[in-house]
Amino acid sequence: MLVAGLYAVHHVAGFYFFTEAVYGGAVYNLLMVGVHATFVMIAVVALIFQIVMASKAEKNQQVVQEKQEQIIQQLIQNIKKTSHQLKEASVELSTNISETEKAS
Repeated sequence: MLVAGLYAVHHVAGFYFFTEAVYGGAVYNLLMVGVHATFVMIAVVALIFQIVMASKAEKNQQVVQEKQEQIIQQLIQNIKKTSHQLKEASVELSTNISETEKAS
């Protein structure tokens, strides 16, 4: 918004004091300044809209990334638990095999 304000001051001051330097001719009517200002404001509104939408998209992306991190952490915990259970089952199976071999 600061830049838009500076841009507006530049054009208004240019209209009154430096018409040829700012607008390219010694004569430039106030209606044309208003039309130009309208288009500048439309551009500023469009830029603000883009900034707001980009900010929202970035926040949404952060939320998605956090959810994915949670899912990954849960999967890692599940794998660790399953690995531990598999190890226990393997030890139990090995013990049972040894006992069966001794009994035979």
